[in-house]
Amino acid sequence: MAREDDRELYKRAQQAWEAEDWPRAAELWERLARRYPDIPTGPVRG
Repeated sequence: MAREDDRELYKRAQQAWEAEDWPRAAELWERLARRYPDIPTGPVRG
């Protein structure tokens, strides 16, 4: 998967979230998370 594909996947995940299509949004976010497992997704607590 290329970086452009990742951007498109991100855009589709955002659109699904905004449309409240929760199962589709979750699937797309999980695909992105598997591609970038080391990037934090939530607030950092210290």
